[in-house]
Amino acid sequence: ENKIAGVCALTYHENDYDHLYEGRWIIDLPYMVMHRIAVKKEYLKEGHGKQLFQLFIDVAKSKGYKSIRVDTHENNTRMRNILKYFGFVNCGKAILTPDKDRVVYEKLL
Repeated sequence: ENKIAGVCALTYHENDYDHLYEGRWIIDLPYMVMHRIAVKKEYLKEGHGKQLFQLFIDVAKSKGYKSIRVDTHENNTRMRNILKYFGFVNCGKAILTPDKDRVVYEKLL
C-alpha cells in the first residue's frame, strides 16, 4: 500500500564499540552496525521487524562485510529475542554515552 511500516539506520562503524568493558567481539574485522530500528505501533506483530533485520543482513553481505553488530538496553526483551532469532551472539557490554550501558551482539555472516 506504499506505506512506511518501519525504519532502521545502518552505519559502518561505532566508536563506542572499540572498547567493551565486559566481554569481547567474536572477530576483529570491519563490520556494519544497526543503530536504530522502529516499527509503527499499528504494524507490530506483522513481521516487519524481522524483514528489516533480514534486509540489514542482506545489505551487509552484499557489501562484503563478515560481521554485523547491534546493541540494546538490557531490558529490551523484544529486541533481544529478535537478535537471538537471527543468530546474534551476546558479546558483552559497552558504554554508548556516560552512564548508559548497552548489551552488545555480533553476528558473523
